[in-house]
Amino acid sequence: MISQYFAVTAKLFFLLTPFFVLSIFLSMTSTMEPLEKRRTAVRTSISNACICLFVYFFGNFFFSFLGITLDAFRVGAGLILLLNSIELIHGKTKAPEVGNTDISVVPLSVPVTIGPGTIGALLLMGTDSSTVPMKLVDCAGVMTGVLILSLMLSFSDRVEKFLGCRNLVILGKLTGLIISTLAMQMIFTGIVNFFNIHEILELLRGGAGALAAKG
Repeated sequence: MISQYFAVTAKLFFLLTPFFVLSIFLSMTSTMEPLEKRRTAVRTSISNACICLFVYFFGNFFFSFLGITLDAFRVGAGLILLLNSIELIHGKTKAPEVGNTDISVVPLSVPVTIGPGTIGALLLMGTDSSTVPMKLVDCAGVMTGVLILSLMLSFSDRVEKFLGCRNLVILGKLTGLIISTLAMQMIFTGIVNFFNIHEILELLRGGAGALAAKG
């Protein structure tokens, strides 16, 4: 359970693309007073937590209602994550334009922090965890990942001074690389399960063994 907790925490932390989110947060709150910036960070964090838990717990209803198989969605979500990671690595992702409204939920929470790829990964996590203890551990890991990002946003100015703009860019690219590996794992797992490749290989091995025995 402990290893699962740390694995979920690390996975969600990178899925939330913290260093990219931090860069966007700094640019979009550059004209705010420190107190208002802190309040925006808190509102964004609360929104992130609520959205993540909602997606995690209601994923099964989503699949059942639309008649989508888990493995088909795994491939689709993996492809979206892969595209997002490529944009992060090449630095082509930009902050959305906003007006003079509250930016904590839209666009900071959705889609900057929680995009289609993150939503897909959360749906899969909620569907794969079949027991109550597993779901509790997953939720603890999800909330820890959201909390770490919340602390980064709350102390964004200090984090920026400590890391520096150049290091933030480098860490963002490394985050994209890690996300790309997660995406490829999702895609490969979905393809293998969808086409029952393991069963096909077992049948081929059994046929080869029978032919060898006859020979």
